Amino acid sequence: MMTVKYKNKYLSCIQKQLYKFAVVLVVVSMLFDTLGINQTFAYFSDTAISTGNTFTTGTLAISLDNTNTFSSGLLYPTDSTSTGMDISNTGSLDSQYEASTTLIGSDNSACDYITMTATNGTYTYTGLIKDFTSSATTTTNATWNYNFTVSPTAPPSVWGKTCYFNWSYTAWQSNLSDVSSGFTSIKEKSGSIRIGKAVVLNEILYNPKSTDPAPANKEFIELYNNSNVSFDLAGWQVSEISGVTEQKYTITTTSGSNTAVPYSGSTIIPAKGWMTLILSDSTALNNTGDTVRLYDASSNKLDEYAYAGGKPAGFSEARIPDGVGAWVDPLPTPGGPNEIMENAPEVPVVPDQVSSDGGSGAVPDISVATTTNSDVTATTTEPLVAVPDSTASTTENMVNDITATTTASTTVQMPPDEPIVKPVPVPEPAPVIESVVSEPAEPVIESAPIVEPEPVIEPTSIVETPATEPPPAI
Repeated sequence: MMTVKYKNKYLSCIQKQLYKFAVVLVVVSMLFDTLGINQTFAYFSDTAISTGNTFTTGTLAISLDNTNTFSSGLLYPTDSTSTGMDISNTGSLDSQYEASTTLIGSDNSACDYITMTATNGTYTYTGLIKDFTSSATTTTNATWNYNFTVSPTAPPSVWGKTCYFNWSYTAWQSNLSDVSSGFTSIKEKSGSIRIGKAVVLNEILYNPKSTDPAPANKEFIELYNNSNVSFDLAGWQVSEISGVTEQKYTITTTSGSNTAVPYSGSTIIPAKGWMTLILSDSTALNNTGDTVRLYDASSNKLDEYAYAGGKPAGFSEARIPDGVGAWVDPLPTPGGPNEIMENAPEVPVVPDQVSSDGGSGAVPDISVATTTNSDVTATTTEPLVAVPDSTASTTENMVNDITATTTASTTVQMPPDEPIVKPVPVPEPAPVIESVVSEPAEPVIESAPIVEPEPVIEPTSIVETPATEPPPAI
């Protein structure tokens, strides 16, 4: 009985102690939460001294010989272009690098039809521009050569679009595994490849001349193929817009309503060749102005040209040079190279006129001089010299500026009952030609040109004297 009581007392004591411990633990925990007391850490410290150490610094840098933007100009299907650039290590640290290309811009559809070949002599890549990333290469002086080729299957939907991209050369230290470790040096260069419009509007004849040889005697629209690839244009369309109404004509070899039939009889336009289309409506193109468009078989608008009209019959609107040049107005050349007119009708040119004082003024036409008189008629092949109505000019000016060698029939009117005596020389410091006109009651008669048979023109004057003998023939 004593033993049982002792055990109960002992257990009761233990329970009391555990209870007290739990209470203390709760109180301490509440204090930590209430007062925000954090853990406290203690550290040991030690000092070590090392001597004889050397610290050095270095630079990590690469350079390109040319960072100017590269632009290809117009490239058509199967066309190629190339460029190159030199890379070198300009830092003091050994480095390695990789080259890559990244597309930029919102419309990269043209990039899907451009193949790139890249090589530095030890590494070569061939594929699309967007997929190029070279393997890591030790940075030494090296040349990268790039060649770009437009796919022969590049569709009309990408004609006229440009592929924009960046070259990136990223270098890092040679003793590190990859570019994510340590420092880097990055050089970039921009590039663009433009795919040209292979098939375009090239010539438009809206006011044909019916007497010209076919097909230039009818309205036509001519297309030109800038590329080295032939295309089948069956199902393509050309259109004209008068006001707000657009009328389309489908390219086909079968005549019918709203059709454009190739004059050659084939819908194949050859490489670097032409196609002349005759519209089913023979007066579709307005002479007072119109807009002409070209569509592919998927209704993508490829080209457009608006003309003002108003040209004479037989003149066309054409690109010179073919396919890429500005629009001008030569004579029509359907199915052949457009050319500037060389045999156009000559426009009469009025020579500079010389007055009696050597300046500009009106003078008589000296090629043919004709007056009316049935009494005296003379024909000559000698140069005709015009004598102005005003005071005399010097012989030098008159001969040099107003002479013309021609065969002309000249009728000279003589005043009645007033014979002319043979001219006599007049001593003057400077030779002159004078014209003296009598003033009878009747209207004044203009003096006629006087021609001497000798090659040297001497100064002469007309002297009015009484008639003693019949007038000599001129």
